[in-house]
Amino acid sequence: MLEEVEDEKVKELMQVVKCSKNFACYHNGIEDFDGVKTTVEGKLLSAQCDDAKDCPNAVAFGYGFFCQCPLLQYLYKIRKK
Repeated sequence: MLEEVEDEKVKELMQVVKCSKNFACYHNGIEDFDGVKTTVEGKLLSAQCDDAKDCPNAVAFGYGFFCQCPLLQYLYKIRKK
C-alpha cells in the first residue's frame, strides 16, 4: 500500500515540479540516499550528485551543495523514517 501511495505522489510531484534536468538525479539512483550527509529542518539535503553544479534545485554551500528538490525531499522523508 505504501508503494502505491509513494508512486502516486512521485507522479504528482513530477508533473508539478519543473526540472530542467528531467529528474536525472532520481532516475540515476540518488533516491537510495546513500550520499545524503545531512538534513536541515527536514528541508535541505546535502547530497552527492554529479549534476549539482547545473541543477536549478541545488544551492552551493561551502564545498558541497544542498538539494531543494521537492521530489527528493519527499522521498527522503518517507524512506528514512
